[in-house]
Amino acid sequence: MKKNDERLKFIAIYGTNLDEFYMIRVAGLKEMYKARLNPTNPDGLTTKEQLTEIRTHLHEELKSVEATYNGILKDLEKENIFFKPYEELDKAQQKEADDFFYSTLYPVIIPIAVNATHPFPHFNNLSFAMALKLKEEGSGKIRFGLIRIPRVLPRFFETNGTFVNVESIVYAHAKDMFAGFTPISRASFRVTRNADIVIEEEEADDFMDVLEEGLRSRRKGEVVRLETRTTSDTELINFLITHLKVDIDDIYFYTTPLNYGALWQIVGDKNYAHLLNAPYTPKT
Repeated sequence: MKKNDERLKFIAIYGTNLDEFYMIRVAGLKEMYKARLNPTNPDGLTTKEQLTEIRTHLHEELKSVEATYNGILKDLEKENIFFKPYEELDKAQQKEADDFFYSTLYPVIIPIAVNATHPFPHFNNLSFAMALKLKEEGSGKIRFGLIRIPRVLPRFFETNGTFVNVESIVYAHAKDMFAGFTPISRASFRVTRNADIVIEEEEADDFMDVLEEGLRSRRKGEVVRLETRTTSDTELINFLITHLKVDIDDIYFYTTPLNYGALWQIVGDKNYAHLLNAPYTPKT
């Protein structure tokens, strides 16, 4: 049988490489197009044509990557490794997940009710969060909320070989975080910002100052990609599009958990080292 943890590693590599490609290369092309610089490149394509080709390819490629990912998960089940959302856990597993929520997640996640007094917050590059559609108890009015899930948190919670994505655990407790509201629907999402730093070395008095300023500006760059879970609630998606001001062609809808790069958490787990290829030892 193929080494499925090894295959999962390459999904993780794909995810981290795609993040870098989008926030540097695609962001750079978008800047050129925005500045009306539309030269013909060595491949014969204009800047606009390159962006169109990239987006078309990535939207199609996403289907292939998700099919591969789901196939790997099926094979991993033969090794007694499972991936499940909170709602599919048994009672004992849910109890463990509940304990994990209150001990690890609840102290650091940030629930935000978006309204006139609480505007839509800023999300840093590659930050991860959940948007919620809420129904106000009594009045029945529809509101929107957000839950920040810091990147320092693990992407998955493990219980006896079952990996649970943390956003499903958070959503199971959303009602406790938004007192007086009932959650109706959710959409996990991840923001990619322009992180392409342009440094004019000849004009810089202090290179370190310029570099530090460039790194700070990466947090505030224009949103160049929105990744979100597939949902039938278009009102929730429109809420995100309106506030993040992202191009509709740069929205990618996933049926699998977001952030493939976070799979390193599982690939790097020593308990599953036997599912990786044996290290290659070169000979002199």
